[in-house]
Amino acid sequence: MTAFIKKIQTAMEENRRMLPGVIVIAILVALLAFRWGYRRHVAGLEEIAALEELYRSSMSLAQRGADISRLKAESEARIREREKGLLKATKPTVAAAELVESFKAVTSRKGIVITSQRSLAASDMAGYTVIPVEFLFRADLAQVKNLLYDIQSSQMLVGVRELKIKVPESNDNGRLEVRLVIEGAIKKGGV
Repeated sequence: MTAFIKKIQTAMEENRRMLPGVIVIAILVALLAFRWGYRRHVAGLEEIAALEELYRSSMSLAQRGADISRLKAESEARIREREKGLLKATKPTVAAAELVESFKAVTSRKGIVITSQRSLAASDMAGYTVIPVEFLFRADLAQVKNLLYDIQSSQMLVGVRELKIKVPESNDNGRLEVRLVIEGAIKKGGV
């Protein structure tokens, strides 16, 4: 290395014009080294900022973890409470019979006589089997309204899928022909 520097000194003494070129080259080398160091410094700062953001979001998630656990527990409790209203049977045919029996008990208290009933095809929905049953009967408007209210406020989880009301051609003391499809549910697999 010292031989190289001596060659440069000898060349500079012989040719004085070379001195400014060497100075420019030395400055350029220093600037390149500084630029490389600066880029490395900036990359390090960006990495620190990214890690800090990751840390903050992790802390935020950790702090919300208790809230999420509480919300999950509350949701599971609400699901268990709602599942108490499911039909108690484990098979769709037995569940349909349970739904028919329950509905007939309600209609008989209202003075409504069911003229026809039939179970419709069960369907699966989100871990449950939905059991629809169709009923045909005659009732006046107040009876239908009270029946729908009783279905809505029932402890059993029952819904109205379809309701069709037809005014008969003959005057039947204000009685309407009603087609009502109600549905209950059981857990899929009867569990």
